[in-house]
Amino acid sequence: MRDEVDAEISSLEKEALMVKINVFETEPMQKLDQQLKAFTEAQVKVEQYLDIRRELRTLIAKYNAKSGVYDLLSKDGLLFAREQRQRNILVWAKVMPRLSDEAMKRKIEYAKHSDRVTNDLEFVVLPPEHVAQVQKELEETKRARRKIQDQLIILNVKTEIPIPSALAKLMIELGLD
Repeated sequence: MRDEVDAEISSLEKEALMVKINVFETEPMQKLDQQLKAFTEAQVKVEQYLDIRRELRTLIAKYNAKSGVYDLLSKDGLLFAREQRQRNILVWAKVMPRLSDEAMKRKIEYAKHSDRVTNDLEFVVLPPEHVAQVQKELEETKRARRKIQDQLIILNVKTEIPIPSALAKLMIELGLD
């Protein structure tokens, strides 16, 4: 329904503010008045459609809150952020895996005897078992997000929003039934 309203608004907003008048036109003012009338009528309808769109959005917002859609979207937002964090950890773990204890000791000993400018070395802290745990958590997060998406689809299909009679009447008058 919102798409239909938006399409009507878009169509009506194209009603010309200007009109071409041929210099040999016998009734230029009449043509000008006709276009003004068409433009004015279109603007009145645009306002009606904007009111319909606003009322529909308000109704949908109320029912989204009432049916739990906003709660689900909030949870999905949290899970999305968690999923991104988990993916980033796994990317870093793949690019720079943690060295074995022996490899770290060799690197430290080598650095002690080199002509390095700094005495500091950086090492990745995530052991392989931690990386495996993050991978497992990522899969759980993705499953939870899929479940929320399924719940949202069910709510969108099952939720019926009663339209107030005044709004329904206006929609019918404008051909949006």
